[in-house]
Amino acid sequence: MAWNSYFGKKKNRYYYYRSSGKFILHLIEDDIDQGLSAFQIHMNERIKLPELERLKAFAKKAKKANCTFFAPVSKSWKDDEIKITPWETLISLRI
Repeated sequence: MAWNSYFGKKKNRYYYYRSSGKFILHLIEDDIDQGLSAFQIHMNERIKLPELERLKAFAKKAKKANCTFFAPVSKSWKDDEIKITPWETLISLRI
């Protein structure tokens, strides 16, 4: 807090999200400059529709949130506003 007030900057905040239906979103990054980003990590190659629907519901609730769904898939694609991405891209994230 002292560092923030001295340099006039605020740090990014990291937390998780639990819905009323007990769905847990693994990581939320509240970036001061870029806005809200949500990350869900999936263990199976087969992605079920309800899992994506829960992430879409969060994206709708948190307007303009960038949502990424990490799964053991071979290539990236987009389903509405949700990016489905291979696990390998986790290495290139800036955390």
